[in-house]
Amino acid sequence: MNIAEFLKTTNTEYYQQDSLSFEPTTIGIIDRCGQYLQELSFGGRWMKVTQRISDSMASQCHALRRLDLSAVIIHGDISDVLDKVAENLEDFSLEDTSWVDPEAPKKITPYFPRMTRLRRLNMRAQSTAVLNELHNVGGELDTALRDMRNSSLIKLLERQIGLKELVMCPSPVLLNDEFMARLLNLRALHTLRISHVPNEGYAIELLGQLEGLRKLALQEVRSLTEESLQLILTGLRKLESLSLAKCQNVYGFSALDHCHCLEELEISDNTNLVDDDLFSVFGLGGLKRLRVVRCSNVSTEVIVHALQRNQLETLDLTGSTMMNDEALFAIASTQNELGYLSVNGCYKTSSKGVAAISHMANIEKLDVLDVSNNRKINEMAILGLHNALTLKRQNRRFERQAHQEDDGFKAADLAAIEVPSKLLKVYATQSSISTNVDEAVADCIEILR
Repeated sequence: MNIAEFLKTTNTEYYQQDSLSFEPTTIGIIDRCGQYLQELSFGGRWMKVTQRISDSMASQCHALRRLDLSAVIIHGDISDVLDKVAENLEDFSLEDTSWVDPEAPKKITPYFPRMTRLRRLNMRAQSTAVLNELHNVGGELDTALRDMRNSSLIKLLERQIGLKELVMCPSPVLLNDEFMARLLNLRALHTLRISHVPNEGYAIELLGQLEGLRKLALQEVRSLTEESLQLILTGLRKLESLSLAKCQNVYGFSALDHCHCLEELEISDNTNLVDDDLFSVFGLGGLKRLRVVRCSNVSTEVIVHALQRNQLETLDLTGSTMMNDEALFAIASTQNELGYLSVNGCYKTSSKGVAAISHMANIEKLDVLDVSNNRKINEMAILGLHNALTLKRQNRRFERQAHQEDDGFKAADLAAIEVPSKLLKVYATQSSISTNVDEAVADCIEILR
């Protein structure tokens, strides 16, 4: 249950904390439903969980398997809640949780050893007093953590040998030999994210020994070089997702040739990335999500090459200043599954190119289009998209009507002919799209500025 769904919200979807009905409404919901709940969340809307609310949870919610207190203001003590549910918890999140009493977080650590069924744990932005006790968690975690001492993290990795996902953003520890030795013992690890490692000289190339890794994301890791990337990707033959952001010491990306199973590739903020680094991996035809962000030396030619050989669900070209309308024309003629497209800051693209997207075979699948920071984009592009979406809806209605008039039609066939109803979100900050067009296209398109 998500408590936020039962509460009145403002137009920004944040509950008015000063409302007198907030606490009694929340307590009333918990008192009526708490004994049946296995999952409880407050929706991540910075709701204030008072001591009375915590007491109600402790009194009623004894069957909880998942407790999500992310982005919540805790004004009180939740130790009584954990006393009742610690043994049952499989998923526990205190991501970005704020505490009115700075001593209150310390009261949850004695319950870590009792969390024997815990599989997922999110403690992002919690105090070191909490994080340094994580090695006492009794369960076999699939995923952890954020900020703790080297010794505490090493103890955690020694005990959680079955860890499947490790996220350290930013990395709280030194990537020294002792840490890397423990990391390489995590044979079940399939997802690794590390960011903000300011020091050079670490043996980051040892990550290539994690042969079971499926997803790897490295951001601002100064020890990553062209040579170490080559060694990493040579070993990770099963890698499906790779993200490299702001790794400025990588001066060449020929190592991408080793990525034969990639479905998702993201490279951002690197002027060293050039077309020749990408032709091979694009030619494999397996990509579904591609993000080339603020890489000023990547041209339209190689993106067209990618579009001709891959059916993409996501294409993010934000800040790729060499992009022009040819890339958008290629999207229109080749793509059938695209749901997200960003040409934010691609100042060589124009309304003509954006309007051409309307010729995509499945234009109704497009959920988000970002054309921000380009004064060449005006309402002509939006009207072209609106006409295409309107025509698609009309055709679907005619098709449904024809099936209904057919004596032999089946209900299942009719259900498959769904008339699109969702709005296409168009982000248009710092563009030339006039506000006068908003109302005219509101039935199909929501313009966000």
